[in-house]
Amino acid sequence: MTANEFCRRAEELIGRPYSEIDCIGVVRIAANIRCQGTNWLWRSYENSGKYRYLIERMERPPLKRETRNGLLVFRVNWNFIPSGYNDKPNCYHVGIISGENVIQSQEKQGVNIKPYNYEEWDACGWLKQITPDTVTDEPNYDTETDMQLEEKIDRIYMMVKELYNRYTPVD
Repeated sequence: MTANEFCRRAEELIGRPYSEIDCIGVVRIAANIRCQGTNWLWRSYENSGKYRYLIERMERPPLKRETRNGLLVFRVNWNFIPSGYNDKPNCYHVGIISGENVIQSQEKQGVNIKPYNYEEWDACGWLKQITPDTVTDEPNYDTETDMQLEEKIDRIYMMVKELYNRYTPVD
């Protein structure tokens, strides 16, 4: 399935109540896949064969220029070990990038679409079942300075995450 088709199928669900479709339900229905939940989907990157649903995973949210239709964005509690697992993190919410927006399902709003905001997300990934419509090998930087700045942001983000994980007690 193409990324545009994936997004179109997700957009058809907008307006449905959360009691019918939660966040992982939007992904399941739009991609026509079966998976156990958001945390399972996030962790599937480490699986092999048919149980590996995520083929790309980045432990930071995409910058606006890195977004593309069909990219999944995740909210992750990096320092929590969920019941039934022996390790961190706990991935608890997922949305689908569509244009400059995110399609998601939330408890009070149900399935909705809203502008993508980098600060609301923690990570991103790509489903093996979705074929990108257009793929660029490198982000389109306006200047060399933009590229250097983005590299610095990436390094700072990873350092902060490492410090947070090191000094935050596990419940």
